[in-house]
Amino acid sequence: MRMREVKRRVPHPKYTIKVYSTKNSFDLEAKRQLARDLAEVTASAFDGVDYNDTFAHVFGDRRTPDRILLVAFTENGKAVGFASFQEIKLSKKTQILHLIGTAIHRSHHRNHLATAFILGALDPKKHDYLTFRTQNPVMYHTLLRDGDNFPSVHPRIDGKGQLINPSKAAWKIMKAVYLKAGEGRLTHSVTKGVYPVPLYTITPSSRSPLINDFFAKNVGPHDGLFVAAEVGMNIRG
Repeated sequence: MRMREVKRRVPHPKYTIKVYSTKNSFDLEAKRQLARDLAEVTASAFDGVDYNDTFAHVFGDRRTPDRILLVAFTENGKAVGFASFQEIKLSKKTQILHLIGTAIHRSHHRNHLATAFILGALDPKKHDYLTFRTQNPVMYHTLLRDGDNFPSVHPRIDGKGQLINPSKAAWKIMKAVYLKAGEGRLTHSVTKGVYPVPLYTITPSSRSPLINDFFAKNVGPHDGLFVAAEVGMNIRG
């Protein structure tokens, strides 16, 4: 069984975070074993997600482009969280890091793992935007609070809980990424009916009542908010 890291580990005071390539780091046996371990994480983080869902979400199939996979392990080697990313080149001047998915075991929340995954995968000299789709107000709020690393986040929510449309430049990028990621045509920041099975029985709550209220009213159990965050030069890759 082969599992080979592709770059230096991401610093974290509590966990060992390893970085892999989904095409080059594993043989099939290693993929299956890691997917079994990560299925325990996804089962804790989401409702109705099993081994097959986890394997497909992390590794895709033979036609899936290479992904950057970050996995957090405890001292005894138990996997407790992961995030998978795809690099998408839109032009010679614009490259995107697209977050495909992330999951953290419920018993290991509030340890800043999601932030560590994102900052560990991003390269400010290469990536212009981070994009992702989410049902989770915590993920969205995390980027909004980090103005140094993400100076501009699209879309934003105003003081009345209404969505502010992305700038023309950001919207153009969002539509292009959505199409390149195989999601189809993006017509609105809130994407309807994209999750066949709801991920949460109870939606996680951020520390912003305004953001929680927006998600509760506008992002249904089968919907997601598509987000693009401009990458700042303060990020240490």
